[in-house]
Amino acid sequence: MPRTIEQMTAPYYARGGGVVRGLGWDIASAYSAPRGNGFSELSFGHTGYSGSSLWLDPNADVFVVLLTSRLDYRHTKGFSRLRSNLSTIVAAQFSPQRPLADLLQAVATERL
Repeated sequence: MPRTIEQMTAPYYARGGGVVRGLGWDIASAYSAPRGNGFSELSFGHTGYSGSSLWLDPNADVFVVLLTSRLDYRHTKGFSRLRSNLSTIVAAQFSPQRPLADLLQAVATERL
């Protein structure tokens, strides 16, 4: 099983290295908002059309699952910000590297 996971999350580079994906997973792209600030570079995830997302950080043994039914498909920036902020807060709760107060201040300055 560890070898399968390793192969599924091995980075594949596209668009001159600007997009990084695994087999079925997003690692670093324009759709990586659910990574937030605080998840490691080893983290990976997947987003859904209706707003649902899953982001996992095997380095910290932390994951965020957001199940939604987004009805407004035209205004996705605010929703991406929600995904990012949620992951930032979760990462702060489980990571000793960055205090929660610092991350909450960073989230607040984005003017939710």
